[in-house]
Amino acid sequence: MSIRLAIHPFDRCGRLILRILVERGLLSASNGVTEPPIILAAVSDQWQPEGLAHLLRHDSTYGPFPGMVEAVGDEAIAVNGLTIPFVESTLRFGSERSLPWGDLGVTHVIENQPERLPSRRSAVHIESGAHKVLAAGHSGDDAVTLVMGVNHDRYDPSRHHVVSAALPTLTATGPILKVLNDSFGVDQGLLTHLRAYMTDLGLLDTAISGDRSRRCRAAAINVIPANRGYLQSLAWVLPELTGKLHSHAFFVPSQAVSVLDLCVRLVKNTTVEEIHAALREAAAGPAMHGILDLSDEPLVSRDFLSCPASCTVDTGLTQMLGGDFVKLVAWHDAEWAYACRVVDVLRWMLVAEGEM
Repeated sequence: MSIRLAIHPFDRCGRLILRILVERGLLSASNGVTEPPIILAAVSDQWQPEGLAHLLRHDSTYGPFPGMVEAVGDEAIAVNGLTIPFVESTLRFGSERSLPWGDLGVTHVIENQPERLPSRRSAVHIESGAHKVLAAGHSGDDAVTLVMGVNHDRYDPSRHHVVSAALPTLTATGPILKVLNDSFGVDQGLLTHLRAYMTDLGLLDTAISGDRSRRCRAAAINVIPANRGYLQSLAWVLPELTGKLHSHAFFVPSQAVSVLDLCVRLVKNTTVEEIHAALREAAAGPAMHGILDLSDEPLVSRDFLSCPASCTVDTGLTQMLGGDFVKLVAWHDAEWAYACRVVDVLRWMLVAEGEM
């Protein structure tokens, strides 16, 4: 069986999702599958196919696309022999017109900018004919938030029609917190996220609206504090940790790879060796295999570019105080690894729906 997928918008995250779908053989025209599990029925964006195809072919961070990409006029993008219809996005601030998902037979939509028009944006996709919406980020209280390796088994296809894949910080931190809490109990903690700069930050100082004077500074030459509650949706994923953790972030001049600095006071006294053993056991298990990883090597950020794991704990940087206070440092590619998790959530949904 096949589902018909639309990606909206076809931005940086959307292009990486398509690339991962192709690399995993889920959309390949030459993978020997008569009926591929996922048919890409449309990509939608405000920009035209020629420019989008160029960005898909040439990625400054991850290199050239492993295949053929070309625009087909203003109507489609061809990827490895597959012609993907292009739909101009009608979702703007203050403009929420329907999209032709019914005409195209779209069953599932990956929405990459749900925070722009939270609940309404997902509703437009459903009203336009889609059956399911997978939001890559926050999508409001009406969605179930799934983090692979943590609570992905909560998905109920009969009830959950809008699903959130959470934010990159939560997908990276969630597996570590689950292992710590299951093994030793988490009393309280603080997370500092050294986050690779994003597209909404400028290369040069630029005036922006609102009380965001720090974010208007040049991202490539500054460390920029970001007062964002990256763990605000933790209660939806690990409700037993509600109110026990706070987070803060700094945007740093790094290309995609980010660092998590997690300090946690545990309920049970333990040792560094026992903590590492618990993490390794979880990483080797079926729920977190490929999600959680550990590294004993003295590596740097560039070594984790394109790493598909949600997070890699750097064992050489673990510190312990008094037997119950631990500091863990973990690396993650906030773009590539997150796009991998979005694809994983989609596949999990399809398995639960009996489509794969």
